[in-house]
Amino acid sequence: MRRAMAIVAGFMVAGCSHGRFDVRVDPGFVEETPRCVAVIPLENFSLTSFAGIAVGELLSQALESTGQFVVLEPTAYQFLTRYLNVGGVVSGDPEALRQLRSELGIDAVVIGSVSEYWYTDDPEVYRDKQPSVALSVRMVDTASTRTLWRVTASRTPSSASSHIRMLTSVAADLTRDIAENLKQKLPEGGWTADPDWRKPVCKFEQRLARQDVPGERPQPAATPVVSAPEKRPAATKAPVELNADAKKLVERLKRGEPFVLRGVGFEYQTTDLKPSSNAALESLAQILQAWPDLVIEVIAHSDNAGDPDELQSLTLKQAEKIRAVLSSDYGIAPSQIVVRGRGGAEPLLPNINRRNRQINRRVEIRLVRAPARGW
Repeated sequence: MRRAMAIVAGFMVAGCSHGRFDVRVDPGFVEETPRCVAVIPLENFSLTSFAGIAVGELLSQALESTGQFVVLEPTAYQFLTRYLNVGGVVSGDPEALRQLRSELGIDAVVIGSVSEYWYTDDPEVYRDKQPSVALSVRMVDTASTRTLWRVTASRTPSSASSHIRMLTSVAADLTRDIAENLKQKLPEGGWTADPDWRKPVCKFEQRLARQDVPGERPQPAATPVVSAPEKRPAATKAPVELNADAKKLVERLKRGEPFVLRGVGFEYQTTDLKPSSNAALESLAQILQAWPDLVIEVIAHSDNAGDPDELQSLTLKQAEKIRAVLSSDYGIAPSQIVVRGRGGAEPLLPNINRRNRQINRRVEIRLVRAPARGW
């Protein structure tokens, strides 16, 4: 199906942010609507080391959410193509594009770069410059090697904030607008009108599902469990009635093995706890209130999307945030909680798709010192 497309340029994007959106479309670009799309890791020309990874992840989520595409995310693309020895995709090498189509069933690739992704925690500096996101991406057909669609866009918030969440929000809004723009340029109907459009699945989904990952997960050094002295003065047990979830946590603590604190999570690349974290933190607080001499360790983990040192620093701050909430909201003594951030050093699963990365972003609990008088 061929359909003429007009060139759209320079319109303002409404909402809490503002910026520029320049779109160029091949006038007869659509022979068949692509459905299996790979987002190639974006080149990073900004001063923020993880910008290409972060924006590429947001863009792949936005494209998937339109319902028009099955998307191979940047990290998963790297995982698969290192076995295929595919290079030259960013430069549009015809042979590399054809190999992606034959080996992974990819109809089109999205490539591009991030030129600006800026933030600072310094309020003095922040007065002079607001956070800003700027990128340029294009979609290339793997059969014809033609550029189907291209956009150069930038966005800044309408008001300043010293928190990284503002920058992430700006980037998310911008990538959603980019995805919606592309959706509007596609022909109506076609395979998307078929309720079974995902069957058969894209070939790369099958490859990911059966791909063996070489090597094993590195095992972290165990945190020693410190036994209480036999003649230690008895701790005063608080009159706390444990709920069902707290009782389950106690049983896991008794075994002395680290475990994931289910339900606790943070907004992406921030120290903002999600509202869903409240129930799990309340259960943990009940245990700490019931045994005031109990000491635990809170360890925060991330996926691998970013600079390792920055991820380690971020996860340490996330663990400290949990300790601060337990102290301020529930009266828990800070001395009962040891905190540690591990960044992306200890993944539970390979960081090859969105589901795995969500699992790897977690909070674990370890027993450091058991109650002197027992449980």
